[in-house]
Amino acid sequence: MDSLPRQMLLVGEDLARQKPALDVLAQWGVPAEVAPSGAQALEVVAQGAFDLILIDVIRSVLDGLFVITRLRNLERQRPGMPPAALVVRVPKPRLTYEAPLRPAGVDDVLSLAGAGAAVNECLLRWRAGQYRASQAEV
Repeated sequence: MDSLPRQMLLVGEDLARQKPALDVLAQWGVPAEVAPSGAQALEVVAQGAFDLILIDVIRSVLDGLFVITRLRNLERQRPGMPPAALVVRVPKPRLTYEAPLRPAGVDDVLSLAGAGAAVNECLLRWRAGQYRASQAEV
């Protein structure tokens, strides 16, 4: 699939991590918003639509799980809008974290060092058609 996300949301990125991720998105030509916290992400998603959401749960998987559940609930309240592809970046080893995250509605789990690398991998996988939102033509 050659298309790219129309809009991406980065969640949980501190100031030091925003720049490399935003640089990668600029290279791909993908517009993005940044929500430094889960609470801000919920506010942003309530106001707009995103094709792809990358959540950094490196510091707190339990907080990330709460935010993921709330994000999916918000999406269900908006019929007619396809859900975003939801990707989570976790500490290594990745498999330890997948079990609680997948049932909450996570499409992919990455354990890459650095938000820039995670964003790049998300976009590569999007282009390959791996995420369900990338296959929903709207």
